[in-house]
Amino acid sequence: MQKQCEYINPETGEQCNGFALESGLCFSHDPKRKDDKQAAVMKGGQAPKKVVLNLPPVSIKTVDDVVTMLEEVINGVRSGEIPCSSPANTIGFLCGHVLKAIELSSVDTKLDAIDRIILERRMSQRSRK
Repeated sequence: MQKQCEYINPETGEQCNGFALESGLCFSHDPKRKDDKQAAVMKGGQAPKKVVLNLPPVSIKTVDDVVTMLEEVINGVRSGEIPCSSPANTIGFLCGHVLKAIELSSVDTKLDAIDRIILERRMSQRSRK
């Protein structure tokens, strides 16, 4: 079982909840690790930050809605409004989904046409009888 850091905050009197190293203190409070801690803090400060876009919710009910949404995201990535670590890969990935959505839309259109033809034939057969 890990030992708790022995550091006591002089202002609050509370003990640190960090895990103790061999010294009895955690990484943050061990004076021998001061340089390592500073390097870690700097590295953390340079790490990419999560971006909150604060965009309104959208309703996605049709293939056209999906295509429109993907188009907006692709354009946001291209313009830099939506940051990402690998824009080319992201755009390529999203374009693949746009193509699938367009293909689905095409299939839906063809199915609608087939349904219309079948319905028309049934109606004409009924009228002949």
